[in-house]
Amino acid sequence: MQQPTDLNEALIFVRVVEAGSLTAAAERLTMQKSTVSRKLTAMENRLDVRLIQRSTRRLTLTDIGAEHYERCRQIVQAFEEAELALRRVHEEPSGHLRLVMPIEFGQRFLARVIARFLQRYPQVTIEAELTSRRVDIIEEGIDLAIRVDPGHEPDLVCRKLVSAPVRLLASPAYLDRHPRLRHPSDLAYHNCIRNSSSLAHKTWCLHKNDEKIVINPTGNLILNNITAVREALKAHAGIGTVPNLICQDAINHGELVEVLPGWQLPAGNIYGMYMPRRFMPLALEKLLDHCVDEIATTEASPQVRETA
Repeated sequence: MQQPTDLNEALIFVRVVEAGSLTAAAERLTMQKSTVSRKLTAMENRLDVRLIQRSTRRLTLTDIGAEHYERCRQIVQAFEEAELALRRVHEEPSGHLRLVMPIEFGQRFLARVIARFLQRYPQVTIEAELTSRRVDIIEEGIDLAIRVDPGHEPDLVCRKLVSAPVRLLASPAYLDRHPRLRHPSDLAYHNCIRNSSSLAHKTWCLHKNDEKIVINPTGNLILNNITAVREALKAHAGIGTVPNLICQDAINHGELVEVLPGWQLPAGNIYGMYMPRRFMPLALEKLLDHCVDEIATTEASPQVRETA
């Protein structure tokens, strides 16, 4: 008759391998060394295999022991994560988080999102830096970086927070004084305000149904700040592209209108970048979910005024 599986044996086996000795494993498990040795021997007898070669100086995994360790390690980790998830149901997020984010996104949106998060979870403290510099997340000990361009950093976890619609905009006064636009090709006769910090500042790709057209915008003003582009458009300087999160208020107040309605620009993406961890801090997990929910709510029903 097959003997029942003892999960305690699997846990003890994993801890012995990780600790490198029976004595160290017993200390971590707060058990007697003799108990640890007995449980390990019972496991080997039940399975009828030698998992660990013992000597007076060290323990060495056998080949089959190494394979079994990896399986047991995954089981123990899954059990720990399941227990952590249950504890977190009643756990209150706490601790200190360090954030970095683009200046415009932080000013226009994330500051109030974070404020609402802290009202909900008052035991969390957040230190946020609004900057345009490329921050070394690992070197500077940053918990979360909000980025438009995630770059290629394989040592980091990259979570897409939202797709942000981008709009082609101008002020009503500018459009009243310049030739009417009926097709993207008409942009050649207009002053296009460009954002040099954008990945797509040299070309504007517009599409409508199955028709696509690439425009090389030209104009007398190039800026490296999206908020500055928005303010220049409000001052009747020309036509430019601005993410909806940055321009929605100006649209709602009639300061900007959408140019070439029906033609769409590729949406930009906003990412959360953070260091991989076996167990993510609950405060960071909750903050990421909160940001996604807040952005989704903001983007759910944009009110856009269009040119006739």
